[in-house]
Amino acid sequence: MAKMIEVTACDGKKWLINTAWIEMISEDDSGTTIYFAFVIPNAEEQDYIRTKESYEEIKMKVWGC
Repeated sequence: MAKMIEVTACDGKKWLINTAWIEMISEDDSGTTIYFAFVIPNAEEQDYIRTKESYEEIKMKVWGC
């Protein structure tokens, strides 16, 4: 089973994310965004979640260091 991490979205909802699905994590002035490696067929945008956690907090959860 792949590793799961819990993150809090900007709206306060908690999500469990399968780390095998993460394609990229980025941080800007408005927060941290996790982009997922899978997309829905014919979708124009990549699926993502914006989190309250910082880039460093997410990195610690994913890598454990």
